[in-house]
Amino acid sequence: MTNEKTSRDPSRRKFIKYGVAAAGATALGLTGYSFFGKQASSGSTVATTSSQIAGLTRTRTMTTARSSARRPPPVKPTRIDVHDHPETGPPADEIIRRMDKAGVSHIALMCFGAFDNITYDIFKQYPNRIIPFIGTKVMPTGEYYPEWLSEIDKVLRPTGDFYGVGEVLLRYYHNQRGEPECNAPADSPSIKKLADTISANDAVLLIHLNPEIDATRSLDNLLTYNKEVKLIWAHLGSVGRAYKSDQYSALKRFNEMMSKHENLYADISSLDPFQVDGLTPIPTDQGVLTPEFKETFQEYNDRIMFGLDCCYVERWDEQRIIKSTKWYDDIMANLDDPKMGENIMWRNAVELLKL
Repeated sequence: MTNEKTSRDPSRRKFIKYGVAAAGATALGLTGYSFFGKQASSGSTVATTSSQIAGLTRTRTMTTARSSARRPPPVKPTRIDVHDHPETGPPADEIIRRMDKAGVSHIALMCFGAFDNITYDIFKQYPNRIIPFIGTKVMPTGEYYPEWLSEIDKVLRPTGDFYGVGEVLLRYYHNQRGEPECNAPADSPSIKKLADTISANDAVLLIHLNPEIDATRSLDNLLTYNKEVKLIWAHLGSVGRAYKSDQYSALKRFNEMMSKHENLYADISSLDPFQVDGLTPIPTDQGVLTPEFKETFQEYNDRIMFGLDCCYVERWDEQRIIKSTKWYDDIMANLDDPKMGENIMWRNAVELLKL
C-alpha cells in the first residue's frame, strides 16, 4: 500500500468537509468564506477561484505559443480511464509508471475543490496521456460561485485544455471515512446553468448521483431540458451502491434512462472488487457477469466507459490498479462480441472526448 501522499495534496475528505461548510456560509451570505475553512475578507474566495482559473488560461496560452511544435505525438489508445482524482495520488511520473504497468494509455484527472493546478501541472508534463477536467466547485446545495462558472468558459475545450467538469456530487452518501451526504437536484437552476455552459463548449459533465427514484427523476428532467450536454453518470449510475435489495430495480432505472437519453453515458469506475472501500462491486459469479448486468453492458456498450476512481491513497496503490484493470478486462471477455469490450475499455472515450 502506497504512502506517497505529499503535503501539497488536499484530501477528498477535507474538501468535502469544508465544501459543505462553504455551502452553508453561502446560504447565509458569508461570501468571504474560504474553501479551506478560514474566514476571509469579503469576496476573497471568489477572487481566489477566479484568479486560479485565469492563471490556468494564461499558462495554457503561453505554453501553447512556446512549445506547440514540441508537443509529444499522440499515444495509441489501449485502455482509457475516464475517472480519477489526483489530489490523493502520487507525482506525475509515478502516475504514468503505474498506468504503464496496468496497460492504461490515457487517464482523466479531476480534483475536488479549487485544486485544478494539480491536474494542470500533471497534464503539462504528460499532455499526450492526461485528460484534464475542471474540478467541481458546485456545493451540495446545488449552488456555485457565478464568477467560477463564467471563468470555466475560458479553459474548456476547444479553446482551452480542459475536457469537462467533474466529479459533480449530486446525490451522494457518506462512507466510513466520514464524508457527509450531498443532495443537490440535477434539475436545479445552478446545475442547469452548468450543463448549458458545458454543452456550449462541447465539453463533458461527469456526475455522481445515486439512483433513487426522485434523484433519477431530477436527472431525467435535466437531460430533457438540455439534450445536447454530454453527461457521464459515474459508477454505472451507482447501481452497485443501491441497497442490495434494490440493486436490480436501480439497474432497471439506469437502463430506462440510457434508453431515453442518447446523450447520457456512464463509467464503470469503482465497481471492481479491489477498490479497498466504497461502492459495491458489479455482481458476478466467479468472475462471470450476472445475466442482468451482462445485458446492460451489451445493450449500451457504445456509451459505457472504463474507469478506476482512484480517489483515496489506497486506491492509487500499484497492485490495486493492476488487479482492477485485469478484472475489467476479464469482465469484458464475458461479452458476446470482443468489439463491445473494446468500446467500453477505450473506443467510446476516444469518440466522446475527441482524443
